[in-house]
Amino acid sequence: MADTGSDRIAPDGWPLPPGAVHLYVVDETEVAATPELASAAVWLSPSEQARGSRFVHARRRHQFLVARLLVRTILSRYAPQIGPGDWQFETMANGRPVISGLFGDVLHFNLSHTDGRVVMAVARARWLGVDVERRNGDTPAQDLADRFFAPAEAGWLRAMTPQARQQSFFNLWTLKESYVKARGLGLALPLTEFVIGFSGSAGLSLQQTGEAGPGADNWSLWMIETGGEHALALALAAEGVWQPHLFRGTPLSGFEEAPCRILRSTALR
Repeated sequence: MADTGSDRIAPDGWPLPPGAVHLYVVDETEVAATPELASAAVWLSPSEQARGSRFVHARRRHQFLVARLLVRTILSRYAPQIGPGDWQFETMANGRPVISGLFGDVLHFNLSHTDGRVVMAVARARWLGVDVERRNGDTPAQDLADRFFAPAEAGWLRAMTPQARQQSFFNLWTLKESYVKARGLGLALPLTEFVIGFSGSAGLSLQQTGEAGPGADNWSLWMIETGGEHALALALAAEGVWQPHLFRGTPLSGFEEAPCRILRSTALR
């Protein structure tokens, strides 16, 4: 039988069933700058190490190291026959890293980080995007929405109280960013070319007003509560029913599954 790569993710590693999306949440305050963490930097490629060294502020260097170790250690939990330092990546035209070689066809990931938090999503779905943002009360929410969001979205925010607008702006921002990242187009996809709507008490809808992307009829969106001052959203295009699972921990100490509280999703319309 040919080695498909899919067979090698399990049984020795963590199982990743079809239809499951695994989300790994790391709070930077829980990752101390220990000698053990510094030693693990040898797992990064020369180009990653060079990129990390260019950050002027120690906090940014620390965040970069945690994010890259998260990717490498998590992938090795699914395929332990590959060590954290042995993963190879390719960079797509939009700058997005993907796995090189055999596992690149069956194991897909996306990474997002903001002040205080790093999040990684893993699934057997190529069109996958995650975004996390720290809510900032000083953000000019309406001005940004008027400039970058679709008119319907900006109008929806304008009708809210200032406090509700700030909350909803970051929820909508992360949803839109996760979709853009899943499409793999980056800044080439204007945020005005699709509309995300909030329906009922827990529903989401997606209207693609521009060129439809991959899996145009099979998009799933989730808004997920992870505590603190952060908004988190997930987007995925693939057939079937998909379910997010949340894990908390650190790259070196490991992760434990935690309750995954879905605030809104396209499945709840």
